[in-house]
Amino acid sequence: MQAFDTLDSQSTATNLTPATNQPSKSSKKIYYMVFVVLLIIVGIAGGFFYLKNKTSLLSGKVELNNKTFSQWKQIEQIGNQECREIGIKNDKIFVSCEDHLYKSFDGGKTWQVDSFWDNLNSQPTQAKIKLNDLPYQIVFDNSGNTVFAASGMSGVYRSKDGGQSWESVNNGVRTKFSEKDGVGVSALVISPSNNKILYAIAGDYTLIKTENMGDTWQTLPDLTSVNGLSINSSDPNQIYLRFAPTIKSSDGGKTLMTGEDALPKTSSINSHYVDPNNFRRIIVGGLGGIFTSTNGGNSWESLGDTLQGKDLPKNISKSNQISRFDTITSTGQKWITSLSVNPSDPNIIAAGTKADGVIASQDGGKTWVEVNKGLVLQKQNQREFIIVEKVKWSDDGSRLYLLSNHGVYTLE
Repeated sequence: MQAFDTLDSQSTATNLTPATNQPSKSSKKIYYMVFVVLLIIVGIAGGFFYLKNKTSLLSGKVELNNKTFSQWKQIEQIGNQECREIGIKNDKIFVSCEDHLYKSFDGGKTWQVDSFWDNLNSQPTQAKIKLNDLPYQIVFDNSGNTVFAASGMSGVYRSKDGGQSWESVNNGVRTKFSEKDGVGVSALVISPSNNKILYAIAGDYTLIKTENMGDTWQTLPDLTSVNGLSINSSDPNQIYLRFAPTIKSSDGGKTLMTGEDALPKTSSINSHYVDPNNFRRIIVGGLGGIFTSTNGGNSWESLGDTLQGKDLPKNISKSNQISRFDTITSTGQKWITSLSVNPSDPNIIAAGTKADGVIASQDGGKTWVEVNKGLVLQKQNQREFIIVEKVKWSDDGSRLYLLSNHGVYTLE
């Protein structure tokens, strides 16, 4: 106060009234300004805290071919609904959502609803609860002219004109307990080296195969479970069917081999990637985190400990080699729902999570960043925040798509 008193006495020399302890007008003004500034700081901090919880503003960026991707944008034509499957080939994009199969033939500029699947769902049913019969998986041949769609309710469908029209190809699509063809199919893959050969999982666990593009199917050995149906890009006889333990075949599914159980038994594998140039390189993701193998699933290495230590249980070994453990909790770890590796650069990996948006790596999984700008991640209201069902790069690696409980997004 002495400095203010001195300043006041110098500016009012004719005022001979003795000084008192009452604050001057100048000091009151300073106090008021400080108070306002503090309120502004608190408001900004509170607003930032809210927005940070609602939408991740400190998002990472993905660099690809000298282009930076960081912002998610929703495809408005599809709307704010649950979508779970996407098939991409050249300019053709097919998206399966809870009400329709949407398709685009111009790279996503315009969209239309596929009337065949709408008519399929309009048929009468004896089921007490009406469920929409829509594609669970969509795969293309090398040309993109033939498309296969696997339904979780009624089998396999094929289009020979790039998705303009569809036909049922369910001759032999059954389990050993089925009384008729056309049971639900949970997984479907096509051989890149021989498009006539496809494998599928009928029902829950029956492996089936076609060697004539779906005209007829044959039943192969029964399985206990499947979480990794993949086919070698250069040899259609080599397939993976499961990870942890790894189940594979080298003779087109006639006989199955079980590999070493190197992943935690309680790990739930939701997604996988097999390197098309190296069939022994595998990346899997699930409730237990992210793991990779370079020897066909005989041993695994964790990629989760690079995610700021939040992604795997604390009782996993500190070394890179995974040790077995008996319990797993979801506390402090990311629940991986989907994996996608960029076709033009295998070091660029995108992973979707149950409630934490998308993480991405540009160095093969050594380091990760969150890429969530534009996504609502508010966890207090589960009706609003994004649950990532699938992330997938386009076949040329130029665009990343995100399917969620609130529609489809593209990374721009």
